[in-house]
Amino acid sequence: TYPVFHFIAMHSFTFHGFMIYSGILILIKGLYTPKLKDMWKYFVFVTVICLIALGANLISGKNFMFVSEPVEFWPCPQIYAISPVLYTISFIIGQNLGCYFIAFGLYKLISLIVTKSKQSKQEKTAKSTQNLDEDEQAKQN
Repeated sequence: TYPVFHFIAMHSFTFHGFMIYSGILILIKGLYTPKLKDMWKYFVFVTVICLIALGANLISGKNFMFVSEPVEFWPCPQIYAISPVLYTISFIIGQNLGCYFIAFGLYKLISLIVTKSKQSKQEKTAKSTQNLDEDEQAKQN
């Protein structure tokens, strides 16, 4: 592991930050709308990347994407103790499903908040327009 203010840690933080920022921009600009039916594409993509990381780990002795050795939170060490292969398979599946459903859930939550905000603004605009119309009618009478 590296200290927080090491080049590798800063590089990782920046790289992951840009990935998150890019994803948010894509959603905000409406270039993509997540759908549950698209999950298999994500699953295949992330699984291939995890397998590449596993191959790199076997060659280099590192632990990229944490697929070779357990991270220190339950139940990872316990699964690894049962079987390193079971740990790798379950961690890859966990990365896939966990990240996808967290991101999908956050997207749905943000969409709900944005929709409610737009509805509230429309209602306020409609009320103010109605009030203006009523004021104009009252002045005419």
